[in-house]
Amino acid sequence: MKLFENREKTTQQDPTRSSPTQPLGAAPLLPMRTGRAPTAMWRATRTNCLAIASFFAIAGTGCDSESSTPANASDTTSAQDGADSGAGAAIELLGTWTTNFGSEETIAADKWGPQKIASFDNAANVAYTQNPPDDKYGPNKFSKQVWTEPKANVFYYCTVDYGKDSIDLAKASTLVANDKDLDKAGCGGFGWTKMTKKP
Repeated sequence: MKLFENREKTTQQDPTRSSPTQPLGAAPLLPMRTGRAPTAMWRATRTNCLAIASFFAIAGTGCDSESSTPANASDTTSAQDGADSGAGAAIELLGTWTTNFGSEETIAADKWGPQKIASFDNAANVAYTQNPPDDKYGPNKFSKQVWTEPKANVFYYCTVDYGKDSIDLAKASTLVANDKDLDKAGCGGFGWTKMTKKP
């Protein structure tokens, strides 16, 4: 009687096997896709990147963002952006005025006539204004206005520069007016505009 029976070992070919070393009946090994990291690693990398971006407060760059678009700076300047315009400050020329040309101009906290007051400095007697978008000659352009110290409800002003593309360019202007010649040629060869406050 044979206690043991020698059997010839055979290797069965399983169609689901992708490698000769894969155990018989095991789930097929899928080839790794080239050109990208495994999903788990990619998620971890992305999470770390977002955490770093959040830590340095640079949201909008890196990770998922491809580019950033700067905001339009032409209309973002506050009317209280001058050396003398602290919290609650207002331009010292508030009111409705009659000009020496027979017209009226109203100066409000944020408007000089139809123009927006982008910045002002009462100590230096200067304001930077911006034309409205529908201005016929210079839509959205910036101007530099200077004025004399108001006395007895009267002051003079001169637009010393205009047509600037940004408030920075208007502030960089070196043009000045001559307040010793208010009536004839002190404002670019012309007289200054005289403003008399309406009662």
